[in-house]
Amino acid sequence: MSVSAPQLNPATQTPLILSLEKAHADDISLIGGKAAGLALLIQSGANVPSGFCLTTEAYREHVADLDPQDIAEMRAAIRDRPLSNELKATIATAYELWGHNVRVAVRSSATDEDHANHSYAGQYVSCLNVSGITDIFEAIKTCWLSLWNERACDYRTQQGIDSNHVAMAVILQKQIDAQSAGVLMTLNPVQGSDNEAVIEAHWGLGQAVVSGDNSPDRYDVNPWQLKIVNKQIAKKRGMFRLAEHGMERVRVPREQQKQSVLSDEQILQLTQQATVTQAVYGEPLELEWCWDGKQFFLLQIRRLTAFSFTTKFGLWTSANFREILPGFISPFSFSLFQQEFNQAITDFFIRSRSVCGDPTLVEWSRTFFGHAYWNVQQIKEVSYQTLPAFHERIFDESVGCDPTYAGTGRHQKATALRLLRSLPFFITLNNLYRREWKTILQFINEQHPQKLQQIATQQTTQLNDSDLQQALIEAVALRTQTSQLTLFTGLLAKRAQDDLRIITEYLNRKLSQEHKLETRKLLAKQYNESTPHLKSLKQLANSIRENPELNKLFNESSPLELQDKLATSTDGIWEKIRVYQQEFSYLAQYEEELAEPRWDEDPKVMLALLQAFTKDTAGQTQINQHTEANELIDSAPLRHFWKSLLKRQVSIAHRYQELREQLRIPLAKTNYQLRALIKEQGRRWHQTGHLEQAKDIFLLEWKKIELALKQSEQLTELTKHVSGYKLFKQAYRHFVPPKMIGSEQLHQVDSEPLGNGLQGVACSSGMVSGRVRVIKDINDAGKIEPGDILVTTHTNLAWGPLFHLIGGLITEKGGVLSHTAILARELNLPTIVQVKEATKLLRDGTEVRLDAYRGYIEISL
Repeated sequence: MSVSAPQLNPATQTPLILSLEKAHADDISLIGGKAAGLALLIQSGANVPSGFCLTTEAYREHVADLDPQDIAEMRAAIRDRPLSNELKATIATAYELWGHNVRVAVRSSATDEDHANHSYAGQYVSCLNVSGITDIFEAIKTCWLSLWNERACDYRTQQGIDSNHVAMAVILQKQIDAQSAGVLMTLNPVQGSDNEAVIEAHWGLGQAVVSGDNSPDRYDVNPWQLKIVNKQIAKKRGMFRLAEHGMERVRVPREQQKQSVLSDEQILQLTQQATVTQAVYGEPLELEWCWDGKQFFLLQIRRLTAFSFTTKFGLWTSANFREILPGFISPFSFSLFQQEFNQAITDFFIRSRSVCGDPTLVEWSRTFFGHAYWNVQQIKEVSYQTLPAFHERIFDESVGCDPTYAGTGRHQKATALRLLRSLPFFITLNNLYRREWKTILQFINEQHPQKLQQIATQQTTQLNDSDLQQALIEAVALRTQTSQLTLFTGLLAKRAQDDLRIITEYLNRKLSQEHKLETRKLLAKQYNESTPHLKSLKQLANSIRENPELNKLFNESSPLELQDKLATSTDGIWEKIRVYQQEFSYLAQYEEELAEPRWDEDPKVMLALLQAFTKDTAGQTQINQHTEANELIDSAPLRHFWKSLLKRQVSIAHRYQELREQLRIPLAKTNYQLRALIKEQGRRWHQTGHLEQAKDIFLLEWKKIELALKQSEQLTELTKHVSGYKLFKQAYRHFVPPKMIGSEQLHQVDSEPLGNGLQGVACSSGMVSGRVRVIKDINDAGKIEPGDILVTTHTNLAWGPLFHLIGGLITEKGGVLSHTAILARELNLPTIVQVKEATKLLRDGTEVRLDAYRGYIEISL
């Protein structure tokens, strides 16, 4: 049924009635949350009972002269006042299009219902099996009245919702005589698993499920593989069915009481329909459905507003991974990274003798909702058992982990006895520190260049299929070796920093307040400006500043516009930029994401960085000098033994910190060659029809690619794997996964502001005042002026060149031991991380004072 033309309120020219087919899903203020959901379902092609919506305009007209604060008056007026003759006629005209006395469901649709943060599930009234225009009028008033029932009023109070701003639309749909009905949640609300949907089903109408008075059947289904994981068939004694008026509760026939409500075919059909619907929304959903004996109907849709994670997951975090692998990571990239990360962790624990049990049996990394996470619970457990001192809060702050506990968490002090017991561990670790750096340098300077040359000698398009396959396998092997060594070096660097913290924590108990040592200051190291791409970038920026017209062009154009404008210039600058682009073609914004274009494919990030550097008239913002670590140690009143030990540990921490950064270039170059090879393989599979697009190859795990290369019959499976991932990504595209996963209840620890300002975690010490510049995307780097206080969600190493220009850095995420945190300390750039909602609370141009010793941001009034 479709209302031929919307009936308007003559006074406001606002529709009183809209068909669901013509309603706009985003106009919640007119049709309410429930109707908006149904409208979107219809637009997505879902099977929804036909109907129309009496808009909120009709409700507002009915209660126009009433005070919403007087709840008793609202209830009395809605109950006792008759509908206006004009409204009755409008409703009757729409209803009669169905025929005479057609049975309908009359359902509430409030403006504050089915939102992202509050669903109002069960708070409002629906009237089923209503027939005859008089009864329909009363059912509409019953729905309006439910806006002011005690449950709804209490719910609004608890949620902090102002009753002055709520209104009620009413949906009228053809009544479906359901043989069975129930609820489907596309994400298990108790387990929190992204590969498990839950269906509850009962005979008759859905009231048997939503009322909570009956035990329904339950089916757990993997929606991406369309595989039934578990069934629980309940004994169903009573059910609801349509009566002459409304509905009635009757006894379930004996032969159906222990029978599954849905067949396997029906379960998979319903799950598939729900998954397609979730892909329209882009986030987990709760759906009410029914089966009329021939087909499924979707009756209601709402966002899943709350769920928890089972403790069987352990505890996982996306901290640090958010910087190098933000958002959805491609299956190809993560399948390599996961193997490398797991192996690096395992090797480190075995070689340092810092774990009990077999680390190869532990899953150290995985994805949730398409995002990368690592096993923080197991890492903490190893640290707690191994180290002579472990401070959980310091650990969490160092890696950017949100605490799931109150207070300081687990904490043990470094005592002489604990240090003595840990001596074997430190001896083993010391041997690693002493030997490993030579192995790393040999790999960087000798082994890697030789192996890289072997896979980079030919153009990928000139390789035959067999040679391409062999080159791919060799490139993956080199990538694995390089990445594992980089990760292993990073673990050694962090271990060295933790050891330094343990020693300073122990010694600080012997020192007065004025002589206490800060680990951050000891780790700080004057930045050695030896990065080739950074030096060349500054030379280019100098060339541009020397040309007034070019300088103006860079200051006034976006990175997208620059490429076209520079390509037509006659001063030779574009040729210089192209040379620079080719020299550092292997760089990318997110180097670990192999699906990410490199600089020679997409120069926007490179141009944005260059644009920012042209604004620094000095060629480089001067970096304040800081006291060397050795001078700090010499000034402390300690014995010679402890001073020597501290200096040695500082030297080790600096060495492995440098080695980790040096390994970035070999890894980036390897990724560049591997990306070229995998793209070529994708192009060939696209030509043979095994992939819809060449770039779809990044949506396949390496094992599936390798298997298809070796077994041609596996090629037919590729499109199925790709389609499944695309559907999954579409289904979760608007969902923001929590930073911590696995705790049944997360106890957020909110930092209290110290007056007029914001609190975060001090990352790189210093004090600076300046003007805020909020940048969420590195492509907007051209907006930065020298000396600005950069505010962003998070940074990665692609942002590093900007650290020379800015006066300070504030991020919403990140840890004090991340790559960018290390660079910030090397540059002595005052930096504060983990400042909640900084990009929302701070505005461009706001003057702030960063106290990066305390992690406090003072906002000027």
